[in-house]
Amino acid sequence: MSGPVRQPAEVAISKGVYRPSRHGNLPDMPKHEFLSEVPDPPEVLNEHGSKFWFDMLTQLLKTKGLIQIPDLPTFQMMAYKYQVWYECAEKLKTQSKWIIDDKGNTKENPILKTMESAEKIFISLAREFGCTPSARNNLKVAKEDEEKEDPLKDFSL
Repeated sequence: MSGPVRQPAEVAISKGVYRPSRHGNLPDMPKHEFLSEVPDPPEVLNEHGSKFWFDMLTQLLKTKGLIQIPDLPTFQMMAYKYQVWYECAEKLKTQSKWIIDDKGNTKENPILKTMESAEKIFISLAREFGCTPSARNNLKVAKEDEEKEDPLKDFSL
């Protein structure tokens, strides 16, 4: 089949583009709980990863409907990739970006490759949570039940 890959109905709903004619009628889908408070960081995270965990989850919790309990493993991967990137950046402060191997050839420091790989994965995961400027522009969040104001309420003849 040509064209873009078909999105699951859940993704279409979260983006606000769900149509029963395209995605079919939805069976009763399980409702996932939203986080109400920031959980403790996983043990695999060091001080930098834990700080990222708390800071970012605190910001994401301010936007209701953005992060749910099943999202935590993916968020953990994002925090870990940030931690790896940060550790590489710290090592590069004391090491050169270029190293000389046993044969006297100048090569790029392998830390740069690790850092670049962690950066790519981090940015990919950050987009999933709306943590990049372009992702925030396309983000549609479930809104609280707001009372709709009648635009004609102040209108009188």
